[in-house]
Amino acid sequence: MRDDDARRWIAAGIRHHQAGELDEAERLYKRVLRWDATHPDALHFLGVLAYQRGDAAAGVESIRSALRSQPEYPDAYNNLGRILSETGRHDEAIDAFRAALQQNPELVDARYNLGVCLRKQGAAEEAAAEIEQAIGRGFSSAQAYYQLGLAYCDAGQAEPTCAALQKALELDPQLTRAYERLGVVLYALGRIDDAADVYARWLEIEPASAKARHLKSACAGVDVPERAADEYITEVFDAFASTFDEKLARLDYRAPALIAEAVDALDLPAGEADVLDAGCGTGLCGPLIARYARRLVGVDLSSGMVAKAEELGVYDELEVGELVALMAARPGQFDLIVSADTLVYFGRLDAAMTAAARALRSGGALVFTVEALSEGAAPFVLKPHGRYAHSRGYVEAQIRDSGLTLLRIEPVVLRHENRRPVDGLLAVARR
Repeated sequence: MRDDDARRWIAAGIRHHQAGELDEAERLYKRVLRWDATHPDALHFLGVLAYQRGDAAAGVESIRSALRSQPEYPDAYNNLGRILSETGRHDEAIDAFRAALQQNPELVDARYNLGVCLRKQGAAEEAAAEIEQAIGRGFSSAQAYYQLGLAYCDAGQAEPTCAALQKALELDPQLTRAYERLGVVLYALGRIDDAADVYARWLEIEPASAKARHLKSACAGVDVPERAADEYITEVFDAFASTFDEKLARLDYRAPALIAEAVDALDLPAGEADVLDAGCGTGLCGPLIARYARRLVGVDLSSGMVAKAEELGVYDELEVGELVALMAARPGQFDLIVSADTLVYFGRLDAAMTAAARALRSGGALVFTVEALSEGAAPFVLKPHGRYAHSRGYVEAQIRDSGLTLLRIEPVVLRHENRRPVDGLLAVARR
Protein backbone atom coordinates (compact mmCIF):
# COMPACT_ATOMS: atom_id res chain seq x y z
CA MET A 1 0.00 0.00 0.00
CA ARG A 2 1.29 3.45 -0.92
CA ASP A 3 0.79 6.68 1.04
CA ASP A 4 -1.81 7.75 -1.52
CA ASP A 5 -3.72 4.52 -0.91
CA ALA A 6 -3.60 5.05 2.85
CA ARG A 7 -4.95 8.59 2.51
CA ARG A 8 -7.73 7.31 0.27
CA TRP A 9 -8.73 4.59 2.75
CA ILE A 10 -8.63 7.03 5.67
CA ALA A 11 -10.82 9.51 3.78
CA ALA A 12 -13.29 6.75 2.94
CA GLY A 13 -13.25 5.60 6.54
CA ILE A 14 -14.04 9.12 7.74
CA ARG A 15 -16.99 9.34 5.33
CA HIS A 16 -18.41 6.07 6.67
CA HIS A 17 -17.65 7.19 10.23
CA GLN A 18 -19.55 10.47 9.78
CA ALA A 19 -22.46 8.55 8.26
CA GLY A 20 -22.65 6.31 11.32
CA GLU A 21 -21.41 3.25 9.44
CA LEU A 22 -18.96 2.30 12.15
CA ASP A 23 -18.23 -1.26 11.06
CA GLU A 24 -17.12 -0.15 7.62
CA ALA A 25 -15.11 2.75 9.06
CA GLU A 26 -13.36 0.40 11.48
CA ARG A 27 -12.55 -2.03 8.66
CA LEU A 28 -10.91 0.74 6.65
CA TYR A 29 -8.90 2.17 9.58
CA LYS A 30 -7.65 -1.31 10.44
CA ARG A 31 -6.75 -1.96 6.81
CA VAL A 32 -4.41 1.02 6.97
CA LEU A 33 -2.97 -0.19 10.30
CA ARG A 34 -2.18 -3.59 8.80
CA TRP A 35 0.06 -1.72 6.37
CA ASP A 36 1.44 0.71 9.00
CA ALA A 37 0.69 -0.11 12.62
CA THR A 38 1.77 3.38 13.68
CA HIS A 39 -0.29 5.38 11.19
CA PRO A 40 -1.41 8.41 13.28
CA ASP A 41 -4.67 9.17 11.45
CA ALA A 42 -5.86 5.57 11.54
CA LEU A 43 -5.01 5.29 15.25
CA HIS A 44 -6.67 8.63 16.01
CA PHE A 45 -9.96 7.91 14.28
CA LEU A 46 -10.03 4.32 15.49
CA GLY A 47 -9.71 5.70 19.03
CA VAL A 48 -12.65 8.06 18.49
CA LEU A 49 -14.66 5.15 17.12
CA ALA A 50 -13.79 2.93 20.09
CA TYR A 51 -15.05 5.59 22.49
CA GLN A 52 -18.27 5.98 20.52
CA ARG A 53 -18.79 2.26 20.98
CA GLY A 54 -18.39 2.60 24.74
CA ASP A 55 -14.76 1.59 25.19
CA ALA A 56 -13.16 4.74 26.59
CA ALA A 57 -9.97 2.98 27.68
CA ALA A 58 -9.34 1.64 24.18
CA GLY A 59 -10.12 5.05 22.73
CA VAL A 60 -7.63 6.82 24.99
CA GLU A 61 -4.89 4.27 24.31
CA SER A 62 -5.38 4.42 20.53
CA ILE A 63 -5.24 8.22 20.44
CA ARG A 64 -2.20 8.26 22.72
CA SER A 65 -0.54 5.85 20.26
CA ALA A 66 -1.37 8.27 17.45
CA LEU A 67 0.29 11.08 19.39
CA ARG A 68 3.39 8.98 20.00
CA SER A 69 3.63 8.55 16.22
CA GLN A 70 2.84 12.21 15.49
CA PRO A 71 3.34 14.49 18.51
CA GLU A 72 2.25 17.58 16.54
CA TYR A 73 -1.43 16.61 16.15
CA PRO A 74 -3.77 19.19 17.74
CA ASP A 75 -7.00 17.53 16.60
CA ALA A 76 -5.95 14.27 18.25
CA TYR A 77 -5.14 16.13 21.48
CA ASN A 78 -8.58 17.76 21.32
CA ASN A 79 -10.39 14.45 20.90
CA LEU A 80 -8.26 12.87 23.61
CA GLY A 81 -9.29 15.71 25.92
CA ARG A 82 -12.96 15.21 25.10
CA ILE A 83 -12.83 11.52 26.00
CA LEU A 84 -10.89 12.20 29.20
CA SER A 85 -13.30 14.95 30.22
CA GLU A 86 -16.41 12.91 29.49
CA THR A 87 -15.03 10.08 31.64
CA GLY A 88 -14.28 12.38 34.58
CA ARG A 89 -10.51 12.69 34.10
CA HIS A 90 -10.65 16.48 33.99
CA ASP A 91 -7.06 17.31 34.95
CA GLU A 92 -5.70 15.11 32.16
CA ALA A 93 -8.29 16.55 29.77
CA ILE A 94 -7.20 20.11 30.56
CA ASP A 95 -3.60 19.14 29.77
CA ALA A 96 -4.72 17.65 26.44
CA PHE A 97 -6.73 20.74 25.46
CA ARG A 98 -3.84 23.02 26.38
CA ALA A 99 -1.51 20.89 24.25
CA ALA A 100 -3.91 21.20 21.31
CA LEU A 101 -4.03 24.98 21.69
CA GLN A 102 -0.27 25.26 22.06
CA GLN A 103 0.06 23.56 18.69
CA ASN A 104 -2.87 25.44 17.11
CA PRO A 105 -4.17 28.50 18.99
CA GLU A 106 -6.93 28.89 16.38
CA LEU A 107 -8.52 25.52 17.21
CA VAL A 108 -11.63 27.11 18.74
CA ASP A 109 -13.26 23.75 19.44
CA ALA A 110 -10.39 22.91 21.79
CA ARG A 111 -10.62 26.35 23.42
CA TYR A 112 -14.33 25.88 24.06
CA ASN A 113 -13.75 22.36 25.39
CA LEU A 114 -11.03 23.70 27.68
CA GLY A 115 -13.43 26.28 29.06
CA VAL A 116 -16.11 23.70 29.76
CA CYS A 117 -13.60 21.43 31.47
CA LEU A 118 -12.16 24.26 33.58
CA ARG A 119 -15.66 25.05 34.85
CA LYS A 120 -16.11 21.45 35.92
CA GLN A 121 -12.88 21.79 37.89
CA GLY A 122 -14.09 24.92 39.65
CA ALA A 123 -12.01 27.47 37.72
CA ALA A 124 -15.08 29.49 36.72
CA GLU A 125 -13.47 32.81 35.80
CA GLU A 126 -10.80 31.16 33.67
CA ALA A 127 -13.50 29.00 32.09
CA ALA A 128 -15.57 32.05 31.17
CA ALA A 129 -12.54 33.72 29.59
CA GLU A 130 -11.78 30.68 27.42
CA ILE A 131 -15.41 30.26 26.30
CA GLU A 132 -15.64 33.99 25.54
CA GLN A 133 -12.56 33.66 23.34
CA ALA A 134 -14.03 30.66 21.54
CA ILE A 135 -17.27 32.52 20.87
CA GLY A 136 -15.34 35.59 19.73
CA ARG A 137 -13.42 33.43 17.26
CA GLY A 138 -16.56 32.01 15.70
CA PHE A 139 -17.59 29.16 18.00
CA SER A 140 -21.03 30.72 18.46
CA SER A 141 -23.93 28.45 19.32
CA ALA A 142 -26.73 28.15 21.86
CA GLN A 143 -24.72 25.52 23.73
CA ALA A 144 -21.64 27.75 23.84
CA TYR A 145 -23.63 30.64 25.32
CA TYR A 146 -25.28 28.25 27.76
CA GLN A 147 -21.89 27.04 28.96
CA LEU A 148 -20.72 30.66 29.19
CA GLY A 149 -23.76 31.38 31.34
CA LEU A 150 -22.91 28.48 33.63
CA ALA A 151 -19.34 29.72 33.99
CA TYR A 152 -20.51 33.25 34.80
CA CYS A 153 -23.00 31.82 37.29
CA ASP A 154 -20.33 29.76 39.02
CA ALA A 155 -18.17 32.88 39.17
CA GLY A 156 -20.98 34.79 40.91
CA GLN A 157 -21.56 37.19 38.00
CA ALA A 158 -25.33 37.33 37.87
CA GLU A 159 -25.99 39.93 35.16
CA PRO A 160 -23.54 38.43 32.64
CA THR A 161 -25.11 35.06 33.42
CA CYS A 162 -28.54 36.37 32.45
CA ALA A 163 -27.21 37.95 29.26
CA ALA A 164 -25.47 34.73 28.15
CA LEU A 165 -28.48 32.55 28.90
CA GLN A 166 -30.83 34.95 27.11
CA LYS A 167 -28.55 34.76 24.07
CA ALA A 168 -28.56 30.96 24.26
CA LEU A 169 -32.37 30.99 24.21
CA GLU A 170 -32.44 33.43 21.29
CA LEU A 171 -30.34 30.96 19.32
CA ASP A 172 -32.27 27.89 20.48
CA PRO A 173 -35.65 28.40 22.21
CA GLN A 174 -35.78 24.63 22.77
CA LEU A 175 -32.78 24.65 25.15
CA THR A 176 -34.87 24.00 28.24
CA ARG A 177 -31.91 23.80 30.62
CA ALA A 178 -31.24 27.48 29.94
CA TYR A 179 -34.76 28.47 31.04
CA GLU A 180 -34.27 26.68 34.33
CA ARG A 181 -30.90 28.25 35.12
CA LEU A 182 -32.01 31.72 33.98
CA GLY A 183 -35.08 31.55 36.21
CA VAL A 184 -32.98 30.55 39.22
CA VAL A 185 -30.58 33.47 38.68
CA LEU A 186 -33.41 35.97 38.22
CA TYR A 187 -34.97 34.71 41.46
CA ALA A 188 -31.65 35.18 43.25
CA LEU A 189 -31.57 38.75 41.94
CA GLY A 190 -35.03 39.35 43.35
CA ARG A 191 -36.55 39.63 39.87
CA ILE A 192 -39.41 37.26 40.66
CA ASP A 193 -41.77 38.49 37.92
CA ASP A 194 -39.04 38.07 35.31
CA ALA A 195 -38.37 34.56 36.61
CA ALA A 196 -42.09 33.76 36.33
CA ASP A 197 -42.04 34.95 32.70
CA VAL A 198 -39.05 32.71 31.94
CA TYR A 199 -40.77 29.69 33.48
CA ALA A 200 -43.93 30.49 31.51
CA ARG A 201 -41.90 30.52 28.28
CA TRP A 202 -40.34 27.22 29.28
CA LEU A 203 -43.78 25.71 29.91
CA GLU A 204 -44.92 26.82 26.45
CA ILE A 205 -41.95 25.00 24.93
CA GLU A 206 -42.32 21.93 27.17
CA PRO A 207 -45.95 21.68 28.37
CA ALA A 208 -45.38 18.32 30.07
CA SER A 209 -42.55 19.60 32.29
CA ALA A 210 -43.48 19.19 35.94
CA LYS A 211 -40.50 21.35 36.90
CA ALA A 212 -41.51 24.26 34.66
CA ARG A 213 -45.10 24.11 35.91
CA HIS A 214 -44.08 23.99 39.57
CA LEU A 215 -41.57 26.84 39.33
CA LYS A 216 -43.95 29.01 37.33
CA SER A 217 -46.57 28.56 40.07
CA ALA A 218 -43.95 29.31 42.72
CA CYS A 219 -42.94 32.60 41.13
CA ALA A 220 -46.27 33.74 39.70
CA GLY A 221 -48.36 32.65 42.67
CA VAL A 222 -51.05 31.13 40.43
CA ASP A 223 -52.29 27.56 40.14
CA VAL A 224 -50.34 26.72 43.30
CA PRO A 225 -50.58 22.99 44.12
CA GLU A 226 -51.20 21.75 47.65
CA ARG A 227 -47.95 19.82 47.40
CA ALA A 228 -45.21 19.40 44.84
CA ALA A 229 -45.91 16.77 42.21
CA ASP A 230 -44.01 13.52 42.54
CA GLU A 231 -42.69 14.01 39.01
CA TYR A 232 -41.20 17.38 39.98
CA ILE A 233 -39.44 15.97 43.05
CA THR A 234 -38.12 12.98 41.13
CA GLU A 235 -36.81 15.13 38.27
CA VAL A 236 -35.11 17.61 40.59
CA PHE A 237 -33.41 15.13 42.87
CA ASP A 238 -32.42 12.52 40.30
CA ALA A 239 -30.48 15.29 38.55
CA PHE A 240 -29.13 16.57 41.88
CA ALA A 241 -28.08 13.23 43.38
CA SER A 242 -24.42 13.09 42.35
CA THR A 243 -23.58 16.55 43.74
CA PHE A 244 -26.21 16.86 46.49
CA ASP A 245 -23.96 16.44 49.52
CA GLU A 246 -21.24 18.75 48.23
CA LYS A 247 -23.67 21.53 47.33
CA LEU A 248 -25.45 21.38 50.65
CA ALA A 249 -22.13 21.48 52.49
CA ARG A 250 -21.42 24.80 50.76
CA LEU A 251 -24.78 26.09 52.02
CA ASP A 252 -23.94 25.21 55.64
CA TYR A 253 -26.88 22.79 55.61
CA ARG A 254 -27.82 21.92 59.19
CA ALA A 255 -31.15 20.08 59.04
CA PRO A 256 -29.70 16.55 59.55
CA ALA A 257 -27.62 17.72 62.51
CA LEU A 258 -30.64 19.46 64.02
CA ILE A 259 -32.69 16.28 63.60
CA ALA A 260 -29.93 14.22 65.22
CA GLU A 261 -29.65 16.60 68.19
CA ALA A 262 -33.41 16.40 68.74
CA VAL A 263 -33.32 12.60 68.56
CA ASP A 264 -30.44 12.53 71.07
CA ALA A 265 -32.58 14.56 73.46
CA LEU A 266 -35.26 11.85 73.41
CA ASP A 267 -32.92 9.51 75.36
CA LEU A 268 -33.80 6.46 73.30
CA PRO A 269 -32.03 3.21 74.17
CA ALA A 270 -29.34 2.29 71.67
CA GLY A 271 -30.15 -0.31 69.04
CA GLU A 272 -33.78 -0.91 70.02
CA ALA A 273 -35.88 1.34 67.76
CA ASP A 274 -37.42 0.65 64.39
CA VAL A 275 -36.64 3.90 62.58
CA LEU A 276 -37.95 5.45 59.36
CA ASP A 277 -35.99 8.16 57.54
CA ALA A 278 -38.85 9.68 55.55
CA GLY A 279 -37.37 11.42 52.54
CA CYS A 280 -33.91 10.04 53.21
CA GLY A 281 -32.24 11.59 50.14
CA THR A 282 -28.59 10.59 49.98
CA GLY A 283 -28.72 9.44 53.60
CA LEU A 284 -27.40 12.47 55.45
CA CYS A 285 -29.49 11.64 58.52
CA GLY A 286 -28.80 7.91 58.48
CA PRO A 287 -25.32 7.78 60.04
CA LEU A 288 -26.36 10.34 62.68
CA ILE A 289 -29.26 8.28 64.02
CA ALA A 290 -28.22 4.73 63.14
CA ARG A 291 -27.04 3.96 66.68
CA TYR A 292 -30.63 4.05 67.92
CA ALA A 293 -31.91 1.68 65.26
CA ARG A 294 -32.64 -2.00 65.50
CA ARG A 295 -33.82 -1.54 61.93
CA LEU A 296 -33.28 1.60 59.84
CA VAL A 297 -35.57 2.12 56.85
CA GLY A 298 -35.20 4.89 54.27
CA VAL A 299 -37.68 6.00 51.63
CA ASP A 300 -37.32 8.61 48.89
CA LEU A 301 -38.96 9.33 45.56
CA SER A 302 -35.62 9.74 43.80
CA SER A 303 -33.94 6.51 42.74
CA GLY A 304 -30.72 8.46 42.24
CA MET A 305 -30.75 9.67 45.84
CA VAL A 306 -31.60 6.21 47.16
CA ALA A 307 -28.67 4.75 45.22
CA LYS A 308 -26.35 7.21 46.96
CA ALA A 309 -27.87 6.36 50.37
CA GLU A 310 -27.31 2.68 49.72
CA GLU A 311 -23.58 3.32 49.34
CA LEU A 312 -23.41 4.31 53.01
CA GLY A 313 -24.26 0.82 54.20
CA VAL A 314 -26.23 2.05 57.23
CA TYR A 315 -29.79 1.34 56.08
CA ASP A 316 -31.37 -2.06 56.53
CA GLU A 317 -34.02 -1.27 53.94
CA LEU A 318 -34.27 1.40 51.26
CA GLU A 319 -37.34 1.96 49.12
CA VAL A 320 -37.94 4.21 46.14
CA GLY A 321 -41.40 5.53 46.83
CA GLU A 322 -43.65 8.23 48.24
CA LEU A 323 -43.28 8.66 51.99
CA VAL A 324 -46.96 9.22 52.86
CA ALA A 325 -47.96 6.06 51.03
CA LEU A 326 -45.22 4.07 52.76
CA MET A 327 -46.19 5.32 56.24
CA ALA A 328 -49.88 4.69 55.61
CA ALA A 329 -49.10 1.14 54.50
CA ARG A 330 -47.09 0.32 57.65
CA PRO A 331 -49.32 0.98 60.65
CA GLY A 332 -47.64 0.74 64.04
CA GLN A 333 -44.28 -0.36 62.64
CA PHE A 334 -41.95 2.44 63.79
CA ASP A 335 -40.68 3.81 67.08
CA LEU A 336 -39.10 6.85 65.45
CA ILE A 337 -39.74 8.74 62.21
CA VAL A 338 -37.41 11.53 61.11
CA SER A 339 -37.83 13.84 58.13
CA ALA A 340 -35.19 16.45 57.36
CA ASP A 341 -36.39 19.16 54.97
CA THR A 342 -38.69 16.83 53.09
CA LEU A 343 -42.01 18.33 54.16
CA VAL A 344 -40.88 21.55 52.49
CA TYR A 345 -42.29 19.94 49.35
CA PHE A 346 -45.71 19.63 50.98
CA GLY A 347 -48.08 22.55 51.39
CA ARG A 348 -50.87 20.86 53.26
CA LEU A 349 -49.44 18.66 56.00
CA ASP A 350 -52.56 16.80 57.11
CA ALA A 351 -51.97 13.66 55.05
CA ALA A 352 -48.31 13.43 56.11
CA MET A 353 -49.06 14.01 59.81
CA THR A 354 -51.92 11.49 59.81
CA ALA A 355 -49.79 8.88 58.05
CA ALA A 356 -46.92 9.44 60.48
CA ALA A 357 -49.22 9.08 63.48
CA ARG A 358 -50.57 5.85 61.98
CA ALA A 359 -47.08 4.45 61.34
CA LEU A 360 -45.83 5.14 64.88
CA ARG A 361 -46.21 2.76 67.77
CA SER A 362 -47.55 4.09 71.05
CA GLY A 363 -44.83 6.24 72.58
CA GLY A 364 -43.08 6.64 69.23
CA ALA A 365 -41.69 10.02 68.15
CA LEU A 366 -41.78 12.13 65.01
CA VAL A 367 -38.95 14.63 64.42
CA PHE A 368 -39.01 16.90 61.37
CA THR A 369 -38.06 20.27 59.93
CA VAL A 370 -39.91 22.69 57.68
CA GLU A 371 -39.14 26.17 56.42
CA ALA A 372 -40.72 28.89 58.54
CA LEU A 373 -43.36 31.36 57.39
CA SER A 374 -44.09 34.52 59.33
CA GLU A 375 -47.40 34.28 61.12
CA GLY A 376 -50.25 35.70 59.06
CA ALA A 377 -53.36 34.71 57.19
CA ALA A 378 -51.73 31.92 55.16
CA PRO A 379 -50.95 28.58 56.80
CA PHE A 380 -48.37 27.85 54.09
CA VAL A 381 -46.93 29.50 51.00
CA LEU A 382 -45.08 28.15 47.97
CA LYS A 383 -41.97 30.33 47.82
CA PRO A 384 -40.26 31.38 44.56
CA HIS A 385 -37.44 28.86 45.11
CA GLY A 386 -40.00 26.05 44.76
CA ARG A 387 -40.33 24.96 48.40
CA TYR A 388 -43.16 25.57 50.83
CA ALA A 389 -42.87 27.53 54.06
CA HIS A 390 -45.28 26.90 56.95
CA SER A 391 -46.49 29.01 59.81
CA ARG A 392 -45.81 27.78 63.32
CA GLY A 393 -49.49 27.85 64.20
CA TYR A 394 -50.36 25.68 61.23
CA VAL A 395 -47.66 23.11 62.05
CA GLU A 396 -48.84 22.94 65.66
CA ALA A 397 -52.47 22.51 64.55
CA GLN A 398 -51.60 19.71 62.11
CA ILE A 399 -49.66 17.83 64.78
CA ARG A 400 -52.52 18.18 67.21
CA ASP A 401 -55.20 17.22 64.65
CA SER A 402 -53.30 14.05 63.71
CA GLY A 403 -53.52 12.83 67.30
CA LEU A 404 -49.86 13.41 68.10
CA THR A 405 -48.66 15.34 71.14
CA LEU A 406 -46.31 18.24 70.48
CA LEU A 407 -43.21 17.98 72.66
CA ARG A 408 -41.32 20.97 71.24
CA ILE A 409 -41.22 23.32 68.30
CA GLU A 410 -38.55 25.94 67.89
CA PRO A 411 -37.07 28.29 65.28
CA VAL A 412 -33.84 27.15 63.64
CA VAL A 413 -31.61 28.13 60.73
CA LEU A 414 -31.67 25.30 58.20
CA ARG A 415 -28.98 26.56 55.79
CA HIS A 416 -27.81 29.68 54.00
CA GLU A 417 -29.03 30.59 50.54
CA ASN A 418 -27.85 33.60 48.52
CA ARG A 419 -25.79 34.50 51.60
CA ARG A 420 -28.91 34.76 53.75
CA PRO A 421 -30.12 32.37 56.47
CA VAL A 422 -33.12 30.19 55.68
CA ASP A 423 -35.36 30.18 58.74
CA GLY A 424 -37.02 26.95 59.71
CA LEU A 425 -38.92 25.13 62.41
CA LEU A 426 -37.79 21.99 64.20
CA ALA A 427 -40.71 20.00 65.59
CA VAL A 428 -40.80 16.96 67.88
CA ALA A 429 -44.04 15.12 68.57
CA ARG A 430 -44.99 11.86 70.27
CA ARG A 431 -47.79 9.42 69.77
